[in-house]
Amino acid sequence: MLNIDLENTATRGEVEKILNLRITDTRVRMFIMKNLYYKIHGKLAWRLNLDAINQSMDLLFDGIRSENQYKGPTLFIRGGKSDYVPDDDITLITSLFPEAVIKTISGASHWVHADAPEELCYLLSEFLERECKF
Repeated sequence: MLNIDLENTATRGEVEKILNLRITDTRVRMFIMKNLYYKIHGKLAWRLNLDAINQSMDLLFDGIRSENQYKGPTLFIRGGKSDYVPDDDITLITSLFPEAVIKTISGASHWVHADAPEELCYLLSEFLERECKF
């Protein structure tokens, strides 16, 4: 995204062609394209502060370090095809969130809401019905 010269790129189609050279996964490319908009007619811009993200990327991947615990009910939902929450993290998660329930949607990627919306809604509803006393 940082390498795209938006000053000399007039259309979303041109940006997508450039992204396609490096990002062949259509879903990821379309997700990135959601951050592109026309700030004025014929002038594209990114909604994100790409410089700040780029400068902080190492920090974003460091993860959470804390001595504190949250002892309330917590639901973690992960996609079985995603490596964002590996099995190795479960010990850390349960040490920080001792009441954590961790559910895996086997056929889903990191985007469980897009890959398995019905199963996600079911897991959320089940958790909320059990834990929320209104």
